[in-house]
Amino acid sequence: MARKILLIVVIIVVLLGGLFMLQINHDPKQKLIYEEGKEPQVIYTLNTVTVYRQPGGYAVSIHDLKGERIYFYYDESFNYVSGTGRAPLKHLDHETASLEGIKTLNEMERILGRPFTDIGSGFYIPAYVTDNGCILCFSNDSESIVKFTCENLSERIRE
Repeated sequence: MARKILLIVVIIVVLLGGLFMLQINHDPKQKLIYEEGKEPQVIYTLNTVTVYRQPGGYAVSIHDLKGERIYFYYDESFNYVSGTGRAPLKHLDHETASLEGIKTLNEMERILGRPFTDIGSGFYIPAYVTDNGCILCFSNDSESIVKFTCENLSERIRE
């Protein structure tokens, strides 16, 4: 009888401890805003990047290189408002001259930092999120960068 009571107490303590840990790791900002009873509206997907329609703007969700979800929140004009995790890169696009000189993945990481995500589907295509709503990605051949492109999300969702 005492063993059963001890077992029940241990199970309760473990369950309460687990619930407590979930509450500690829960970040209320890492939520999509949507009407109760309705699913978030996905309006664009690019492998590990998903764009959701939200009241007053958009949420861009990525799975970073560690597999963790990061959100970037934008207003209606795709101006960065807030986010969780990393801050986006500042106003970079496919016409940014400073990126023309980047020839290797090592140079890219030295200049821009660790990539935000990998949007490749079988190939490694490092990508960054910018504060003006672009997904900046680099096509590469082994260690050499072949080209870089910018997926302008505001144009994509209006197509």
